[in-house]
Amino acid sequence: MVHSSDWLKALIVMLRPFKDARLNSSEDILEALSRLSGIIIEDKAGTFIGARMGRPEKAAQREMSPPVNLLFPIGSNGGPSRDFINALNNNEKITVELVKRRCSSCNKKTWTHKCPECRIPTEIIGECESCGFEKRYDEETVCEKCGGNITYYEKYVINIAEKLYEVSREINDPLPGKIKGVKGLNSLTKTPEDLAKGILRAKHELYVYKDGTIRFDVTNAPLTHFKPGQIGTSVDKLRKLGYTHDIFGEPLTSPEQILELRIQDVIIPRKAAEHLLRVSRFIDDELKKLAGMEPYYNWEKPEDIIGELIVVLSPHTYAGSVARVVGIIDGLICFAHPVLHAAKRRDCDGDEDSIMLLLDPLINFSRLYLPNRVGGRMDSPLLITSIVYPEEVDEQAHNLDVVEAYPLEFYRKARKNEHVSNIVRIIPTIKNYLEKPEAFAGCRFTHPQSLLVTSVKESAYKKHSSMLGKIIGQIEIAERLAGVDVSLMVEKIMETHLLPDIVGNARAFFTQEFRCKRCGSKYRRLPITSRCYNCGDELKQTVYRGAVEKYVELTQELLGKYVKNQYLREQALIALEGIKKILSKEELSEASGRQVSLEKFM
Repeated sequence: MVHSSDWLKALIVMLRPFKDARLNSSEDILEALSRLSGIIIEDKAGTFIGARMGRPEKAAQREMSPPVNLLFPIGSNGGPSRDFINALNNNEKITVELVKRRCSSCNKKTWTHKCPECRIPTEIIGECESCGFEKRYDEETVCEKCGGNITYYEKYVINIAEKLYEVSREINDPLPGKIKGVKGLNSLTKTPEDLAKGILRAKHELYVYKDGTIRFDVTNAPLTHFKPGQIGTSVDKLRKLGYTHDIFGEPLTSPEQILELRIQDVIIPRKAAEHLLRVSRFIDDELKKLAGMEPYYNWEKPEDIIGELIVVLSPHTYAGSVARVVGIIDGLICFAHPVLHAAKRRDCDGDEDSIMLLLDPLINFSRLYLPNRVGGRMDSPLLITSIVYPEEVDEQAHNLDVVEAYPLEFYRKARKNEHVSNIVRIIPTIKNYLEKPEAFAGCRFTHPQSLLVTSVKESAYKKHSSMLGKIIGQIEIAERLAGVDVSLMVEKIMETHLLPDIVGNARAFFTQEFRCKRCGSKYRRLPITSRCYNCGDELKQTVYRGAVEKYVELTQELLGKYVKNQYLREQALIALEGIKKILSKEELSEASGRQVSLEKFM
């Protein structure tokens, strides 16, 4: 092993071979190099910041659990998948709670938007459960006469086959193989969607969210500059979209010129473009077959979305922002200006947001669909911002610097670990240009990039379908890296993931409910007959033995090879031993609900 003093003696011989250079024990390598060479040599990086992955990249259509084509209740009919076609084939009439409407002409009560007799729009009415007082819908649930509870819905018996065939004929579209609805509506009025929307969504393989919109979730990434060749958009198209000059003021003529991304322009993944193409076809069908209007989009390929408007919306908010698509990439992220991300109340730390084709929320969103509970209105486009002003977004985006290079003074202050408040004035940021034209343009960058997306478009973490594969892959990589303590890493995985998962799944296995395969009814305790009281069908487990045992073998292997922490080892061994004893064949037979002879207990 070579000691620091040996390095310094070697440096003295090389840099001052004929001079008497004394060794200073308080000096580090860089200080000694600077003194002996006569040149000030600084550390390449005074501060190191570690980071870890919070979540992998994502670009996929949002689906409720289970996925839903239509916000229309089907109750326990249609099986566990709540399939309208299944109920139709069984010639079932469904009894469900739906909104109470009245025709102003014939006074007929119905749940449909139009009176089946007069064919004019109906209006929602509420009725007091105590005194029967009726009133028009105004979100008030307390009776003004007696103080009783006002409800805006009642039970209806619907011939679902008759309704579906009727709607299918009206829109001149055949019924798809499946149309998935919901078990029940949880909005204040229990207003359902038009059945035709479910047929059209299922036709285009689309799913609806709780507010009637179709969402595509994608991970955020900040971007301020790009080249036309990086986003797959032609120079001519970009010039039509307003990108006439590059950042140096030269006319745009080449796909290699650098352009500044405008605040409300976004670059979306190809998967999102393909999804929005299907949404555009659904909306065109909706306009033509439900509203009797001409189709609006008429897209033929994903690239037709370039130049079109979308709405971006973050969870836990209720205000979306309009954005324009200017490019498509093959990655799984959505590039946008940091100011636009801040307008969504995001700070560009890898969060995911949803994007919608603009006409979708304008046509299909309704407050009447939103759940009647705390937080039910969150993550819905109650408001849509058409213009994003930098001065109105979160202050974090105002700290984005707009310079090409950092001054020497910045590095000197950073070396002394001075507070950021003493450095802000040195480097211009967006904050310096608020309420000026420069806030919308004039931003520069310090490090140019040749590519926005590398050849690796998806992380290895996502390619493994199971957690077992992810952990094994992580360990294989760690074993190749000299700077990683594999034992410490494995112990962290064991402590934070594997053991809690094993113990939690074991608890869930022995406290599980049982579910009917046909109607979906759940039972806390298994009936003696092992069959559903409602429909007589067989009951099934909701948690299986494999969920408990899936990490047992891996945990045993890791214990023998990597885990050195004795307390953690004993904790894991006790858990594994307990599971082996409990899940023996004889014990499993009892735990899974199968009947055993009373002789066993005698």
